[in-house]
Amino acid sequence: MGNLSWSQGDSQTKKKELGAYRMLGLGREMKSIRRRSASDQAGLYRYIGEGTVERPWLKVTRAEYLETRRGVEAAVLGRRKATDADLLRIERKTYDLLGAREAAAAGLREAFRQAHGRGMTPREQEMLLAEVVEKVENRARGGEVKLQELWAAVAGEETAQESMLEYVDRFKGVAYIRCLSSTRRHEIGRRMGLKEKLSEKAGVKIQRLAFR
Repeated sequence: MGNLSWSQGDSQTKKKELGAYRMLGLGREMKSIRRRSASDQAGLYRYIGEGTVERPWLKVTRAEYLETRRGVEAAVLGRRKATDADLLRIERKTYDLLGAREAAAAGLREAFRQAHGRGMTPREQEMLLAEVVEKVENRARGGEVKLQELWAAVAGEETAQESMLEYVDRFKGVAYIRCLSSTRRHEIGRRMGLKEKLSEKAGVKIQRLAFR
């Protein structure tokens, strides 16, 4: 990569992004600001995501988004008032659930077509997706709670209110953290012994902290 020109590197990035869209069963029109805006203005749909390889734009119905977000909000907050960190967590979890559903739907449709030589009927798709959605939500809920509990135990409750431990790459030894402010990010980055404590709690050697 070091010898690639800017245009070559940019081209590779675009290919990765389009690959992410294809994996989710989406078209390249998702990358168009004009087309996303037109769809948003129509009122039935909205776009969520960040336009990155990890979180490409996802087109969902407003009703589906609101229903999923309400469920996530209830699970995250209970009866307490939301903090800024909670709002970030709710939005990202809502995206993760809707993205996982879309990817699962695309995979199911293709697998069914190959097995039966035809597309699924609406009823067949509804029944299959209901089972997949339940599994995805249960897995996501359990994994997120465990990571944040681990982070609070290592970094402290106050720090955990303003930051999230999103993912631990066990192969690379990297812990990915999202912060609400640059001040908190700087404070976490300078804290002595944090990687060692996190390594002990996570059961894997953490080589570095990566911020998002």
